[in-house]
Amino acid sequence: MRREADKHGPQHKGKKTCPRIKSVLHTPSTMTKTTVRVLLFGRLREEHGWGDRLVELPRPAATVAQLQQQLGISCPGLRWAVNQDFVTPEQPLQPGDELAFLPPVTGG
Repeated sequence: MRREADKHGPQHKGKKTCPRIKSVLHTPSTMTKTTVRVLLFGRLREEHGWGDRLVELPRPAATVAQLQQQLGISCPGLRWAVNQDFVTPEQPLQPGDELAFLPPVTGG
């Protein structure tokens, strides 16, 4: 089954798409009308001991920053993606969204 966002083409004009998370997108049967799917990548996955979790949204509507604080996630240079589009921390979250926390990539 295709996701709602996929029906409108690969990208919306003016939005940056996060290519690193496309291959891990799933719609779990346990998602409810009040949950979001949270994905952690890189060192965040290692630090927190999980990479994929369903999280209940607090009421009233939460933002990326509020959920980040609730989960205790902190990382300099962190980026966020909601439904595979890069966003700011002020982005409101809706039930059924997928929120990815993307730490900066390091190499040597």
